[in-house]
Amino acid sequence: MNNPFRFTFRSFAVITACLYFLLGFSTVNSVQAADGQALFQACGACHHPEKRMVGPALKGARERWKKNSSEENFYKWIKNSNEVLSSGDAYANQLFKDFNKSPMPAQAVTNEDIDAIFEYVESYTEPVAAVSVNATETAGAQSKEGGWMWIVILGVIFTVIAISAGSVRRQLVNANLEKEGKDELPDLTYWQTWCAWAWRHKVLVSMFALFFIFGGLSDGWYRLKDVGVFENYKPEQPIAFSHKIHAGDNEIACQYCHSTTEKSKHAMIPSPMVCMNCHKAIQKGAITGEEEIAKIYKAVGFDPATMSYTGKTEPIRWVKVHNLPDHVYFSHQQHVVAGQLDCKQCHGEMKNETVARVMPHEELNAIEGNVKVDRATLTMGWCIECHNKAEVKMDGNGYYTELKQRLMNNKALYQKHLADEKITVEELGGWECAKCHY
Repeated sequence: MNNPFRFTFRSFAVITACLYFLLGFSTVNSVQAADGQALFQACGACHHPEKRMVGPALKGARERWKKNSSEENFYKWIKNSNEVLSSGDAYANQLFKDFNKSPMPAQAVTNEDIDAIFEYVESYTEPVAAVSVNATETAGAQSKEGGWMWIVILGVIFTVIAISAGSVRRQLVNANLEKEGKDELPDLTYWQTWCAWAWRHKVLVSMFALFFIFGGLSDGWYRLKDVGVFENYKPEQPIAFSHKIHAGDNEIACQYCHSTTEKSKHAMIPSPMVCMNCHKAIQKGAITGEEEIAKIYKAVGFDPATMSYTGKTEPIRWVKVHNLPDHVYFSHQQHVVAGQLDCKQCHGEMKNETVARVMPHEELNAIEGNVKVDRATLTMGWCIECHNKAEVKMDGNGYYTELKQRLMNNKALYQKHLADEKITVEELGGWECAKCHY
């Protein structure tokens, strides 16, 4: 009675084991390739699959070792190059001489790890450069310019049609007058004709004149209020740097490049040598290819062919984006360290941006967690409104320890400040003129 059950269970176990083995075998190559790509990240500082860098190009390295030494030494070289060098291996010592007598650092990897790395290396293909980061923006600018051009063209066409229609009407009127035996209309210029029409329609013309006068004054008033306001200002930079690729895709922290935000009033534009920390190895971008990275090399005097510095440098002439008047004091350290503000409060979500721009306040307000402000970015009203709404984070903030203790000792003052259940920057003197003006 139990035989059929035992047979069925045993068969099921065998079939399951076979399927597991087959599925595992079918996916081992893809998993190994994925692992190889991850493991290669540690090699990328010195090696490129197809280009000479600090070390040789890795594609074909296994075959070169087989041809000139042995596959066994190939594995040993990666794990501990000094062992192969001390054995007197001719190919190992030649590599040592060719690459500035810098030994291959010992790597804590297994033979399986090495196989996975080189499977990825042998299948590596150079990413194809896409359209420049500024291509879409340029196209948009061109379409806007084209829009204005069409408005002007249509205006000229309608003007010509109006003049032609007026001329035809005049000829028809004169023809009727001639048929009736009356004198033709006097031969007047266009200006004289216009003045005569305006005089006949004084009330209508006066209403239009008042409308345009007061409308123009109102428009001029609001335009004057926008003098010095440059929301969405996005100048063209000498290098098409993309925050989206660096801060977004690669998740590089803002402070890695702008390292003085917590120490100085200025955020600092990073030195190109900071760029070289990565771009000594990464010589081709996914979007602009080698063109933009070559500008960094030119700035620091780096020759990627020989992996050496020439000593000939050329400064990068960045265009300043966030400009404040000379009489205004602003400190990144005060806002980032004491105020504990996130960069996106003023600069927006840079993980989605290319080169920097002055983010319009509507876009800043749309970001979750930002203080909502109605005034234009970088204006005095923008700062004052933020100080009026921004809550001071005192708990666990050593900068405000003494101030909080003073408030706790004065219950009446403490309750006054907490009437709206929060203490704002304005309540702690954030509206005092000398806080921001020299």
